[in-house]
Amino acid sequence: MPRPNLKRRLSLARLRGSKGLGQIFTPTRQAAKMTLVKGLALKPKSRLTIIMGDRNKKFGVELKKEATRMGASVDLIIAENGGKNWAQVKSFLTDSIRKTDALIYGLDSGFIVNDRLGIDLRSAGEAPMKEAREAYKRRKDDVAVLTIGGIGSKFVRRLARHDFAKARRLISKIYSKVNGAKKITITSPSGTNLVVEMGNHKWIKGDGIIRKKSASRNIPFGEVFATPASVNGKLVIDISMNPDYFPEQAKRKIFGIKINSINPVFLKKTPVSVEIREGKVVPGSIECKNPEIKKELEKHLFSESKSPNVNNLVGEIGIGANPDIRAPVGEFIFDEKIIGTIHVAFGQGFSASGGNWQSSVHIDSLVSKPTIHVDGKMIMGNGKFARGIIS
Repeated sequence: MPRPNLKRRLSLARLRGSKGLGQIFTPTRQAAKMTLVKGLALKPKSRLTIIMGDRNKKFGVELKKEATRMGASVDLIIAENGGKNWAQVKSFLTDSIRKTDALIYGLDSGFIVNDRLGIDLRSAGEAPMKEAREAYKRRKDDVAVLTIGGIGSKFVRRLARHDFAKARRLISKIYSKVNGAKKITITSPSGTNLVVEMGNHKWIKGDGIIRKKSASRNIPFGEVFATPASVNGKLVIDISMNPDYFPEQAKRKIFGIKINSINPVFLKKTPVSVEIREGKVVPGSIECKNPEIKKELEKHLFSESKSPNVNNLVGEIGIGANPDIRAPVGEFIFDEKIIGTIHVAFGQGFSASGGNWQSSVHIDSLVSKPTIHVDGKMIMGNGKFARGIIS
């Protein structure tokens, strides 16, 4: 009889702990344990709130079971597609956020999350969750927030075999190269040619570790990102864009799809080009062979009345750094972590990095095969990290 894989047995034994010997760790339970221990650093007697969409329902139930085993007090609610129980969700969150220590949400892509708890079910025509958002703002210095990608069983299988340590080593190496840099240049075969000035703005390690209660992180993690002081040049988006800002009717017309997601490879045939000057997208500079994409992007960057004059700001420059994510899956919380890519977001920046403005949008875009120079030294060439950064 062949001997079981020793490395896997030891890994599972560490997760089970001395009290858990003999218990069966399914991929779902293993992923839940890793999320709570390695991501959220959940402690016994903590109060945890979980809100999940339909696709992550089973994982939400497993998270609750595992957190309860760890000694936490847990509230869980499932936000049903179509807004069937939206009034209940609003009431639940408004009440729970007043007393919780941590929040995990893994909503389906039909739910748009702004300002963390400003949740707007656009497909059902709901107004933003004002009550929950205001309750959160009163407690924001005491609540840790963990966002989980919403692609159901695919997410669970990926997370169960995710190498947290390997990804965090790579993130730390990239951070050591960019932290404190003043000038970064980014080019790509598709035509991107950007000069990024950092000034006193700070880079952030997206390594999934919540170091203080007020932090907000993503699972899966795997990026180093910042709000730049200024950006100049040309950006050519040739992989994908965040689908949240394309209304359902427009997405059907543009992409020929019915689900609330954008095909992650659609921009390979119709890339989007924009000119950026002094950190802002230049009006009239957006180019795309697909007129519907151009129209929707121009509307959000220049015609949004909720936050005029800031939606076209470059709010984020990020470097994808997750070795386990190598191709788009159609969920942007995954896709922006693809190793060897960069992503640029328009609109809301990060106050911890220097983005001290309020925008109603955060429109992510993804670029393939970048070459990156940091203060004149190359750290990535054509989508491959330089020697010494990745082994």
